[in-house]
Amino acid sequence: MRNVAFSQLYPITRLFCLLLLAAYLMLVSSNPAQAQSYNVLYSFTGPTTDASWPMVLLQAPDGTLYGGSCYGGRSFGGAAFALLPNGKETILYNFLAGYGSCPDSFLSWNGELYGATGAGGFYGGGAIFKLNKNGDEVVLHSFPRGVGPQLYFSDGKGNFYGSGGGGSLGYGTVFKVASSGKVTILHNFGLDSPEGYSPESLVADNNGNIYGATFEGGDPNCKCGTLFKLDPAGDLTILHVFTGGSDGTQPIGLVRDDAGNLYGATISGGVTNVVCPNGCGVIYELTASGAYKILYGFAGTPDGISPFTIVRDQAGTLYGLTDEGGDTNCYHGWNGGIGCGVVFKLDATGKETILHSFAGVSDGSYPQSLILGSAGQLYGATESGGDAACTMWGSYIGCGTIFELTP
Repeated sequence: MRNVAFSQLYPITRLFCLLLLAAYLMLVSSNPAQAQSYNVLYSFTGPTTDASWPMVLLQAPDGTLYGGSCYGGRSFGGAAFALLPNGKETILYNFLAGYGSCPDSFLSWNGELYGATGAGGFYGGGAIFKLNKNGDEVVLHSFPRGVGPQLYFSDGKGNFYGSGGGGSLGYGTVFKVASSGKVTILHNFGLDSPEGYSPESLVADNNGNIYGATFEGGDPNCKCGTLFKLDPAGDLTILHVFTGGSDGTQPIGLVRDDAGNLYGATISGGVTNVVCPNGCGVIYELTASGAYKILYGFAGTPDGISPFTIVRDQAGTLYGLTDEGGDTNCYHGWNGGIGCGVVFKLDATGKETILHSFAGVSDGSYPQSLILGSAGQLYGATESGGDAACTMWGSYIGCGTIFELTP
């Protein structure tokens, strides 16, 4: 989430807020249930022998974890890696700028990995690539500078769906890319349209409809984002317009259940206090009938600040990450936020449980991705922390970890 880049506190107010934090904590009561099963599977050692800043994970049927890092590698453009269940890590590919850099999404199809890089490629705006398990990489498509594509899902027929900036209106697209590399733009977003702009977090139903969020735009007074549906004919329907305040601001992360209900997070809005003057973020549900409701509003500490990714199990339990908040003793990194993030659980009644609050070094800090494993365990990556001998840019301690957590 560092590349999404937000900070809840301006530098001149951070000291003041920290002084008020102790008084604030006396006003809230919480009994976080720290998981006893948290386990660091691997700590990255950094460039140039390893990788730094792991961003994304997926699990193969044999239990192997595949992922990408945004930094590190031999050329500092990130790396693709495999992590066996026994903890053995292998670098599959070191990204070069011309072949993409900062891989931030991975999908699997037909025994190969397909993904997107947020930068690099032939034109500097990111690339779609194919990577086999022997480490052979092929660039399928390069985007113009500034696009920053991400892939979200596959139709199982060799087509992958994603979003990125740019497009004919300049403010983002939803696109389809075939395994051959052919890109088809499905919708263009514009700055002044009520449907919002900067699309992301795409999911699909069985009828070919795509659901997603725009990170910005929508309400002209707030420009806090929207939820939308894009049908196979290319017609877009606005499902919800965020207005700021209690309903949340800047939606990110979206999952859908079999009944057609959507669940997601907003990185700000909701509860405001001295820790989060702009709101600490919410988890929401948009029912299949179109009713919007808040499932949980974050308070900052100890429950976390700025939720940004969630997953859902078959029982309807939501699991997710917050970018900051949690343990107030964890305070490092260039953004100067309070806390280094948490892993949380939210049950069907709206009860939130803290599964892990990151302490900063050995266990990792600033979680980046979370997936639900085949046996019900959670796997994730942290941006920093881990090996204290590995540092990034002189401020981050540790180059990131891969962790396992059993709820």
